[in-house]
Amino acid sequence: NPPYICSADMKTLQQEVRYEPHLALFGGEDGLDYYKRMLPLWVKKLSVNGIFAVEIGEEQGLAVEEIFRSVSLSPDTVKDYSGHDRIVCAVKQ
Repeated sequence: NPPYICSADMKTLQQEVRYEPHLALFGGEDGLDYYKRMLPLWVKKLSVNGIFAVEIGEEQGLAVEEIFRSVSLSPDTVKDYSGHDRIVCAVKQ
């Protein structure tokens, strides 16, 4: 799971989470830095019929789907047990 927490959300995290390395948690101002930078690189290495899946924040589904589309992937979003968007995945055609 990539760092996907918005920088502004740091104040709302549980106390023990705040001690985790920032690089492991925070994905920039909107939480999408990893997807914007890394997905174009990873999709080049992905084989045909290869699956790419990432964990997302519950409010990021549509934005991450759009990033997937920008590199010619057709994304699907999977919800967690609470009904929140949690994973975006795609198969490279």
